[in-house]
Amino acid sequence: MIALTLAIGVEADAVVRTLKPETRLRQAVRVDDIRRGEHRFSVAGTGRVFTTFTGLKRELRPFCRLDGEVLGGVDIRCIHPSLLASIMRHSGEDVPSYIQGWLRCVEGKDAATLRASGYPGLLAALSRSAPSRGPDAELYEKLALAGPGEQDVYEYLADACAAEGIDVLTEAMRPTKRVRVSVPSTARDAAKVCHMRYMVALPGSYRPPFAWVFEKCFPSVFACATFVNRLGAGELIRVLQRVESIIVIEQVAPRLVRQGVGFLTLHDAIWAGEKDVPAVVDAFNAVFGDIGVSLKLKVEGTKA
Repeated sequence: MIALTLAIGVEADAVVRTLKPETRLRQAVRVDDIRRGEHRFSVAGTGRVFTTFTGLKRELRPFCRLDGEVLGGVDIRCIHPSLLASIMRHSGEDVPSYIQGWLRCVEGKDAATLRASGYPGLLAALSRSAPSRGPDAELYEKLALAGPGEQDVYEYLADACAAEGIDVLTEAMRPTKRVRVSVPSTARDAAKVCHMRYMVALPGSYRPPFAWVFEKCFPSVFACATFVNRLGAGELIRVLQRVESIIVIEQVAPRLVRQGVGFLTLHDAIWAGEKDVPAVVDAFNAVFGDIGVSLKLKVEGTKA
């Protein structure tokens, strides 16, 4: 077991005071929890781990220190589009071995546990009855795996909305009860928000303009998403979060523990002291190679 000390500087207090009233108190409580050494920990049905650190606003991370060291983060670029493209590539074929292990682990669980885990949707997405992968899915995957400086899937969708005369920033702020998001500052960020909201849409429900643009650009991807979501609102996002946690929590994190690297997980990302960031990158890439997936990483620092 690796004992770690997470701390947060007094500079964070000034940032907390600038937050909107509805988030200020929650963030102040989390900052105080870190200073008292009281760390919350829970695991969702999809395997996502929630801690005091995962609940911190992005603006507060630069003031965090792990064992006194400045943090650096490594996350998977365009995680949900990348995983959806990967799942579609395996539809109707043998289930990837890294997913087979998890499927065996949950066999025999009660129905409520299976529903919360994304199990039904994952089986549906990988089944032979899932919609076939069209040429548009190749473009979707290429954009999802774009490297730094290349147009990614969110930028592509933002441009497609603009070409249709749709204000993607307005679309992103359309009221919804299903997905809570921060106000996006760019068209790309707005398209990312809309992509998330589209994923939790039910087939047959009202499709906002962004969903119409998405279907026009990527019809077979849209068909796959609605095929999975017919099982219930948000089923696809549960599927993608489950696969994400299989990779990050069950594959990458244990490698780092065995190497004695201290770290914090943040859904599709792992944060560690700056000196350990190369080891985190290596662990991610080793896992990608072992399980046979093509995913791209993004490295960021938090130095305030």
